Amino acid sequence: MKEMKKYVVFFLIIFLVISCKKKDEDNPVVTMRGDSFMTVILNDDFTDPGADAFDNTEGALTVEISGIVNPDFAGTYYIVYSATDASGNSGQTVRTVVVRNEAAPYSGEYTGTCTTPADTTTFLTTVLASNTVNKRIWIAGFAQYQQVSVFADISNDTVSIPSQLSPQGNTGFTHRFAGSGFVSSISDTTFFEIHYSDSVSGTITNGDMVYKRL
Repeated sequence: MKEMKKYVVFFLIIFLVISCKKKDEDNPVVTMRGDSFMTVILNDDFTDPGADAFDNTEGALTVEISGIVNPDFAGTYYIVYSATDASGNSGQTVRTVVVRNEAAPYSGEYTGTCTTPADTTTFLTTVLASNTVNKRIWIAGFAQYQQVSVFADISNDTVSIPSQLSPQGNTGFTHRFAGSGFVSSISDTTFFEIHYSDSVSGTITNGDMVYKRL
């Protein structure tokens, strides 16, 4: 009987210890390395700095990472770092990464004025930064043709239009455009001044384009 009482007391103590043990309800703390907001230049390399996770019961935990940054396509990306402890408690933190074309500030609406030996034409046009090539813009509306789109590369204050084909100049004709010029800012207004050549069916026309930002 005395021996049985010892067992009862023993199991009672074990029961009290287990029942009094605090349930783990604390979330792990996930801390990212580096900045929570990062800017990457389009076409540059990107290395994820990563993150660390710590739980007040279990110590360091493995961090799970979701989200991929494509440095060759402009846009906003999110990387989620998360960790879960043995009790099912979880914590996370999110990093924002912006992949940016350095020519993005030139995007906007412009008036385009085309001057050739035969005529002068003015129309509205749009400039957009390329999503895939850094320092490249697309100009919707070139030479005398509003329906033509050409790309141009910007380096400091110079603009270059590499030789390129466009089938949209005149119905049934393919134009080859090339040119170069300058970009400037006057009284906070952006200007592109481009001298170009337009070759179609063996005939070359030279002209000048001036784009003024609205």
